[in-house]
Order: sequence, then structure tokens, then C-alpha cells
Amino acid sequence: MSDLSLDARKIGKGKHPIGIIGGGAWGLSLGLHYHRLGWLSGLYTRYDETITAITNTQQSPRLQDVTFQNDFPISKNIDQALKAENVLVACTVSALPEHLEKIASCYHGQNLLLCCKGQDPNSYALPHEIAADYVPKDNIYLL
Repeated sequence: MSDLSLDARKIGKGKHPIGIIGGGAWGLSLGLHYHRLGWLSGLYTRYDETITAITNTQQSPRLQDVTFQNDFPISKNIDQALKAENVLVACTVSALPEHLEKIASCYHGQNLLLCCKGQDPNSYALPHEIAADYVPKDNIYLL
């Protein structure tokens, strides 16, 4: 695993340096923040109802009283989020392997910042240990 010190000065460089995997409350909150900064390339979610709600009403069932801009880049297609240099994975530890499999299929050296807590209930593996089975350890960071 890397030294966990992803330099925040590097993140702001490039046109859309942040992609987010995860459409729950945590992923959407991160997405909203980075979209307002102009840094979000895309947010992947597996939840059709979240995409429909944000696209049609600019509201999310997961974040009440929060309004998303019309151009908020949410999709069920993971490719847009993976165009970024830095990908934040905001999901439960139990969903992490599923997301990492999708990431690994089109991985091209992005930094992965794991925004999940806990450990696998069966193996007791921590998020960075799970991710190391899918991507190089030097590109894994923890929040």
C-alpha cells in the first residue's frame, strides 16, 4: 500500500480529475462537492431510482433537501467516472469487491481513494487489503 498521502495540490489539476463510484448518500455528497468545484468527471451508481430522480427532479431520495444541478454527471455507466485520474470509491465494504471488479476491467493507473469503513465480515480484510487483489497497491489510498 502507498504512503496514504495523496497530495491535494495534485487533485485540482486537469479538467475533470475526480470520478466517484457509489451513489449512496456518501458518494452523492462527495459528488456534489466536487461537481461544484468543477472537478467531477462522472459519478457511477447502480441505483436506477437515484439516476431517475436526479435527472428528472434534481433531487435524490438519499439526500433530502439537496438540489443537484441539471448537468450533474450521474450514470449507470462506470466508464465516465473512470476517465478521471483519481477515483473515489464510496460504498460499503460488502459492495467493494463488486465495484472493484468493474474498475479492474478498465483500470488504467488511476489513484483509488477508498471511502469506506469496516472490514469484510467473512475474511476480516480491510478495504485496502480487498482492493490490493484488483489494482496495484501503490495506487490505493484510504480516507
